[in-house]
Formats: sequence, C-alpha cells, structure tokens
Amino acid sequence: PSGRLFAATNGDGHLREIYDLVAEFDANVARRYQLLGHERFSLENGQARLSNWFSEIILHRYDDALVIPEAEPVAAYVTSALAGPKLLLAADTLAQFRTFVADRIARDGSIRVTKETGMFEARRL
Repeated sequence: PSGRLFAATNGDGHLREIYDLVAEFDANVARRYQLLGHERFSLENGQARLSNWFSEIILHRYDDALVIPEAEPVAAYVTSALAGPKLLLAADTLAQFRTFVADRIARDGSIRVTKETGMFEARRL
C-alpha cells in the first residue's frame, strides 16, 4: 500500500542523431528499428503508465550529450542496437556504413548525439 518505485528510462529523442544517420544511410533499416520500440516505457509516457498505481510521480531528467570523433563506436553501437534488422550486420554493408559515418565526421569534425534520460520516482500514498 505504501510502495515506492524508481524507474530509469530514455526519452524519444535519446540517441536520435544515430538513428537519423542510419535512416539517411538506409531508410528501410531505420523503419524496422522504429517498429521494435513502438510500445516501450519512456520519459514521454511513463507518468501516464505509472499513474494507475502511484499517486505521486516525479520525473528527474538528466540531459546530456555525446561527442563522437570516430566512426567505429557508431558502427559498433548500430551493430549491437539494431541486431533485429540484420541488414547492417552484413560485412560489406557495415563497411559501407562505417565509411558513410567517417565521411560525415570528416565533414563536421564529430557527431554530437543527444542523450535523453531520466528517472521516475513514484510513491503510493
């Protein structure tokens, strides 16, 4: 009856720039990835989802960003995060993606990626 919950999650804009890069490289891969996260618990819908069970809900946001100066970390993340859509896992396609990202970094100096995270603190009074 007097329970408490702490739940960390991400917002819809979390790492958006990486997904935008993937979409620019191959829109089909990006579309399939978006379908995987359709019903997830997020900063945007967390309060509504928790309100059925908790009377007091506070959202603590932590806004941050990454500055990535190399292509390999982006390729490694995409390989791990987008494992469902197998297209980027093919060696030749992944090599093309690395080159695509390296060209972007050469042009812009780095890739800045938004980290949109937070934690819900919920109490049942």
